[in-house]
Amino acid sequence: MQTNIIVLPIDPHGPIRVLHDRLVTSGLPFTRSRYTFSPHATLSLYPSRNPESLRELLEVRIPEPFVINAIQLYHTREPQPSRKLLELQLTGGFKKD
Repeated sequence: MQTNIIVLPIDPHGPIRVLHDRLVTSGLPFTRSRYTFSPHATLSLYPSRNPESLRELLEVRIPEPFVINAIQLYHTREPQPSRKLLELQLTGGFKKD
């Protein structure tokens, strides 16, 4: 979104935004983020890709609805690599309208 990372955007006003806002107001200490929060699924973290690989990646389409079944929490302290602190499996039921 503001990087070379390739992402698939997710509805910025949906349940992911609600979860984000609840985490922000939870009282947990956070450092101010360098980037504005924008819900997304990361497709590639690599800054450069060959044209064919990039084209294939940008053709990926994920039909709705989809299920997010885990959240990962990372500690980042640049220039050191990120370190995964927690992977939380989400076990709630899917509610269909």
